[in-house]
Amino acid sequence: MDNHLLIVNNLSIHYFIRTGIVRAVEGISFSMKTKETLGIVGESGCGKTTIVMGLINMVSSPGKIVEGEIVYKGRNIAALPEQKLRQEVRWTGISMVFQGAMNCLTPVYTIKKQMLETLAIHRRMKKDEALSRIKKYISLVGLPGDVIHKYPHELSGGMKQRVVIATALFLEPDLVICDEPTTALDVVVQAQIINLLKKIKKQLGLSVIFITHDLATVAEVAENILVMYGGRMMEYGTNEQVFGKTGPAHPYTECLLKATPRLGGEIRELSFIPGIPPDLIHPEPGCCFHPRCPYVFDKCRHSPPPLFHVGPGHYAACWRVDHEGK
Repeated sequence: MDNHLLIVNNLSIHYFIRTGIVRAVEGISFSMKTKETLGIVGESGCGKTTIVMGLINMVSSPGKIVEGEIVYKGRNIAALPEQKLRQEVRWTGISMVFQGAMNCLTPVYTIKKQMLETLAIHRRMKKDEALSRIKKYISLVGLPGDVIHKYPHELSGGMKQRVVIATALFLEPDLVICDEPTTALDVVVQAQIINLLKKIKKQLGLSVIFITHDLATVAEVAENILVMYGGRMMEYGTNEQVFGKTGPAHPYTECLLKATPRLGGEIRELSFIPGIPPDLIHPEPGCCFHPRCPYVFDKCRHSPPPLFHVGPGHYAACWRVDHEGK
């Protein structure tokens, strides 16, 4: 386990609201090695963002981590006090590129002022040294140096996203979380941002958690894939195991792939997943996907499946896997 940068063990995050308890994340476990990219995919509301907000203990109120361990470099950071977490882990060890760059940038501050403020909170350094570091990372993401004197509204969507990426990098973390970093960008700029992230990951030797709805994108950037549905793990495995020729082990992953357009190869009709996502306050018994599953049988309706071992490092929470002896 020494070469694991991050180990998440049985993580559960709930939101306590007037109408009940929203079980946003339930019993999630995975691990990451240094320089690895993990892709987390699933429909909106499945718990993707809640997981990663939990990793840096920034779950918004009334949310709370109710169970589990988050072991970063051999230390359970879920148990750290807020001040210690901020000083020793958040941004300096684990940083995040948030969804929607414009929401992350203060409109009345220049880029320079925002980045200097972040540095001042986390690390003491002289102003000249801080400016030198800011310019270094602004250049690393492919922006001209004069960008730091501009306000967010003076930048294009792609430029704002690059600024947010630079801000996530300039404290030199080991792990960067990218929460749908190409949202609201046109396809050309999306491709540029994805290529930039791949280049920086290789250049800096980073580990990356990449969250997206786009299965084609995550298949391009991630070595390992975590498929989420209704706050639970549906499938976990390597890129080849989940997206390869043999096909995924879980029906939900299969349905997602059938709803994803492909370039080249055999032309096929796209399908959709009937029904609606599960109620996380009053979940149905059994497998949370069973009301929408094309392969449902009686056991699925009554007993929630555990994660079954499909192959080396490959797991799926499906009774069909056990039933067919995969």
